Amino acid sequence: MLGGAQLNNPAGTAVRAERLHVDGPLALDSAAVEGTVQIYGSAIQGPLQLQSARFVGASQRTFDASLAGISGDLVGTAGLSARGQATLDGTQIEGSLDLTAARLHNPGRQTLSARRLHVAGRINCRGLSSDGHIVLNDAVVGTSIEFHGARLSNTAENTLTAKGLRAGGAFECCGGFVSDGGMTFTSSSVAGVLCLKRATNVGRLSLRKIRSGSVRAKADTDLSGPVDLRHSQIYVLADDPARWPDDLLLDGLTYRHLEASLPVRDRLAWLAKDSTGYLPQPYGQLATTYTAQGHDAAARQVLLAKCRRQRAGQPATLRIWGHIQDWTVGYGYRPMRAAAWLVLLLLTATLASASHHPRAMKPAEAPTCNAFLYTLDLLVPVVSFGQEQAINPHGWRQWLAAALIAAGWILATTIAPGLTRSLSRQ
Repeated sequence: MLGGAQLNNPAGTAVRAERLHVDGPLALDSAAVEGTVQIYGSAIQGPLQLQSARFVGASQRTFDASLAGISGDLVGTAGLSARGQATLDGTQIEGSLDLTAARLHNPGRQTLSARRLHVAGRINCRGLSSDGHIVLNDAVVGTSIEFHGARLSNTAENTLTAKGLRAGGAFECCGGFVSDGGMTFTSSSVAGVLCLKRATNVGRLSLRKIRSGSVRAKADTDLSGPVDLRHSQIYVLADDPARWPDDLLLDGLTYRHLEASLPVRDRLAWLAKDSTGYLPQPYGQLATTYTAQGHDAAARQVLLAKCRRQRAGQPATLRIWGHIQDWTVGYGYRPMRAAAWLVLLLLTATLASASHHPRAMKPAEAPTCNAFLYTLDLLVPVVSFGQEQAINPHGWRQWLAAALIAAGWILATTIAPGLTRSLSRQ
């Protein structure tokens, strides 16, 4: 019991208790310590109590409980203050880690190093103030991690790095959370929601290769730096598309549900924010999700936008052909437009053939000329009504027949792929 103790060794170690065994709690609550506290590799059969303690470290290291085993909670609430680096690398906590309203100060360096930390319960950092870098790489947390109302600052680099972290519940950076510096969650797994509601992040946010039940970034989210979502797997994306920054990386991102899926124009503007240019996967993923949610028309609109964006990076000749496909049949994703062209060609050519019947190859054997069926025979390349083979047009009728055959093949090659994709989705 060292509660309220005043321990001073500013240039070195104030408490050295490596591999200490305590059959109860270890209490440093309200202690004032100048120098390093070392309880490296200790076994504590109860809680580690740091409430209202004040630590000022020697040589930037203030508190070291690496590889310690704590059977209860680690409690650093009610005014815990640490100047320098606190270290919990490889520490095993059978309860929870509570740093509510704690103040950590180590500008430009690490305030908390908790690599490979194992916490059976939760990590509570509500109202935490950190001037420096918090590192939670490869940490394992049984339930949730909460940073409600926390304020993190480290303009030199990240305020929070959690690569390879695994959380059995939510990771909540919300409720007035502010990060003045980048954050990294690369390759982390969050079973619950990764919450960014009412959060402000000034700097780069890396969500690359994360696995999460849900990611929430609503209208009150302020993300002013680049965001990396590449190759992440999210079950529910609950966001406001307009809140994502203009520098966005989406290649390989997959999601099952969109909480705010429509209007389509907002989602297309979201895809257009990808700074790497045209990539097919984000469009395909959005179209797949729309189809799964029953928005087939929206899925076709996304695939049409995909073709248009791809066209922008093609050579001039392909761009011209793309514009023709777009204007005529919408790359096969505008079936009504293609049907209108078919009806127009059918009526025009039928009237032309009816006014001047073409000659039959063998008048004695040829069927009666039917202008409508003859025109349909020319336009539809996969169906034969016996008119095209029996009639031998001459002059301008021959050119008309050739034009109808070409138009029929163009319509077939542009409409058929779209119809095939629509039927396969159904």
